[in-house]
Formats: sequence, structure tokens, C-alpha cells
Amino acid sequence: MVFKGDWSLPVKEAEAANSMVNRDVDVLTCYFDSPKVGIDTTEKGGICCTGYHANQAQLAPKGYLTGTELDWSKIYTDYALMLKAGKTKIIPARL
Repeated sequence: MVFKGDWSLPVKEAEAANSMVNRDVDVLTCYFDSPKVGIDTTEKGGICCTGYHANQAQLAPKGYLTGTELDWSKIYTDYALMLKAGKTKIIPARL
């Protein structure tokens, strides 16, 4: 496991992915906001990968195994309709 310390640092993400490729890992997975870097790096390095947030199979046609796809459209639409109908309210966060 490599922790790069931030959600979106593409240079560090590429370095971390390359270090895994160089360690002869079989599969790399990523959990950060610019997964394209990791997915591209694994494809170029000839290893398999899993994605996050969206289907990234087109980025790694030879090595993409699976990934989590998040679709928030229904829950946000339903919540907006509930707000409009007065069935719920927005509660401000308290710090």
C-alpha cells in the first residue's frame, strides 16, 4: 500500500503506481480523485487494475478488471423533490 497524502496529486499518483509496477504486483487499485493516472500507468506497465468512481475500462482495455461506479443522480433528485415538498429540511453543519 502506498499513501500519497492527498486526494489529487497526479505526479505522486504516477510515482506510486510506477513503484508498484516495479515491485511486480499483479493488480493495482486506486482510491483518489484522478484515477486516470493510475489506470494509465498500470496499463503501460502491463499489470491489471481496478477503478473507482466510474467505469475506466476504456483507459486500460487489456488490464481493467472491475471498479465501483457511483451514481448519485437518483438520491439527489429524490432529496431535491423532498425539499421542494417540505418533507425534509437542510440542517446546517455545526463545527
